[in-house]
Amino acid sequence: MRQQAADLLINFLREILYLFNGESFVTYDCEIKMFSNKKLTARLAGEPFNKIKYTIKTEIKAVTYSGLSVKKKKLGWKARIIFDV
Repeated sequence: MRQQAADLLINFLREILYLFNGESFVTYDCEIKMFSNKKLTARLAGEPFNKIKYTIKTEIKAVTYSGLSVKKKKLGWKARIIFDV
């Protein structure tokens, strides 16, 4: 696993989780523009959370390193992430 890439991915996902929990912002689209060992650039689209429009079945409590795998592949990156629910 490339540790810097793993750190970037974990921190990125933690920021998205914060947007939901802290700012009530729902991300409904995410495009990773660039991902390397040192930089992650993405475009997020979303809107304020609306409990009539969105149903939460399982809440994500945390993004952790447990079970994390990040690998560079020929055509990009592959990640496996386990969330605490």
